[in-house]
Amino acid sequence: MKIVIVGGGKVGCALCRSLVAEKHDVVLIEQDEAVLDHIVSRFDIMGLLGNGADFAILEQAGVQECDIFIALTEHDEVNMISAVLAKKMGAKETIVRVRNPEYSNAYFKEKNILGFSLIVNPELLAARAISNIIDFPNALSVERFSGGRVNLMEFVVKDSSGLCQMPISDFRKKFGNIIVCAMERDHQLMIPSGDITIQDRDRIFVTGNRVDMMLFHNYFKSRAVKSLLIVGAGKIAYYLLGILKDSRIDTKVIEINPERARLFSEKFPNLYIVQGDGTAKDILLEESAPNYDAVATLTGVDEENIITSMFLDRVGVHKNITKVNRTSLLEIIHAPDFS
Repeated sequence: MKIVIVGGGKVGCALCRSLVAEKHDVVLIEQDEAVLDHIVSRFDIMGLLGNGADFAILEQAGVQECDIFIALTEHDEVNMISAVLAKKMGAKETIVRVRNPEYSNAYFKEKNILGFSLIVNPELLAARAISNIIDFPNALSVERFSGGRVNLMEFVVKDSSGLCQMPISDFRKKFGNIIVCAMERDHQLMIPSGDITIQDRDRIFVTGNRVDMMLFHNYFKSRAVKSLLIVGAGKIAYYLLGILKDSRIDTKVIEINPERARLFSEKFPNLYIVQGDGTAKDILLEESAPNYDAVATLTGVDEENIITSMFLDRVGVHKNITKVNRTSLLEIIHAPDFS
């Protein structure tokens, strides 16, 4: 397929990598010449220097013949204008990144008045993912389908869980409608047959309806998340607090920027907001971070998030949720010799 991308940031670069690996014909439009040169030198793509909302640039990129147009610059308005133009010019599908909460209201998204194929808000999606993990704290990841009626969860099997040495055929007998749809062992992904035996440290991906999955999750004797500490008052934290507003989870936010802390205090008057450096050891201990059931480290600096989460893990936090934007760092973290 021919795919045109506007915006060569972290997401744009990651998309180029994935799409080129899948043998797609990719055109990248980027205003920053250094960024464009860097990405074009790494991947077999065509690069165009210019504004993605410029009709002439879009025409030069061949938008009128593209299968998918993806706009993901840092500016929502540029993304929307460029996608509207692309749609008018003949792009078959238009995907737009929209991050501003003002554009995330139900009318804008559900009515889709601008006719986009898909509107993506990465911060809102991240907040929903964190909320899912808080609901199922033993799971590494949770995906919901069909309006939440069907769940897909990822677990790491521990020797104490009772699943070790259990054949998949026995798993089916024990848990009924829950299916082990995939398994990862020694970094090899497989679709397990009935005679495969579950082993310690296997990653299993299980799916089923919400009720059955809740019963399966409870089999791990997990401790419910009743308290949550959020480090960093950014967009993800904003959306997460909105999702959790009706829950009974005791939530605290630590934010280093005084203005952001004040804005959150005004937006969430019933919330405890602390103005300070949430990545500093003394602040974390002073705010009793080890006593929280879960901590979400959501600052804008990946390295600070990772190091802070490693410290919190060592002081006994049960569930650490860490925001990492750069896929290159994820590859390092998931390396077998990383500790």
